[in-house]
Amino acid sequence: MNPITRWWRSKGHGIHSPFAFRMVTGVLPERGRYYAYDDIEQLPDSGRLKLLFRVVCELQPSTVYGLFMPDMEKAVILMADSRVRFVDDPENADLFVGALPRELHEGKSALFWSAGPAWKEFRSRLTGGMTFSNGRVGLAVNRHGLPRQDFESAF
Repeated sequence: MNPITRWWRSKGHGIHSPFAFRMVTGVLPERGRYYAYDDIEQLPDSGRLKLLFRVVCELQPSTVYGLFMPDMEKAVILMADSRVRFVDDPENADLFVGALPRELHEGKSALFWSAGPAWKEFRSRLTGGMTFSNGRVGLAVNRHGLPRQDFESAF
């Protein structure tokens, strides 16, 4: 996708799904300050951690799986929702962070920090849900009623 089309899409133009529109215009790009931003900005790589915070606030997972997830990512997830449990079994996770699952069953989401070849291969295997990417970060959401669509956006 060329840069002009990506910019146009990042403003929500041409997106018909209310869920996708909200993700592209209000969650993925930083449009304001959340209550935990002062604490998050003290951490290294705060831009990535603020994105993680916004995604957790929006998707509200009850369980999170992240193989070798750093403590600062866990802390940010708990800032977003202190009820989140971290699980060692990917089958029991609602949200995968940093690790792509083999399949993304309904009701599951995955946030991947490197939208390179592994992301493209993962996205090609998906049979349902939506993906969002800016070329560096990829988010896949498979919720009931979401059609299979891919969105490239500037965030």
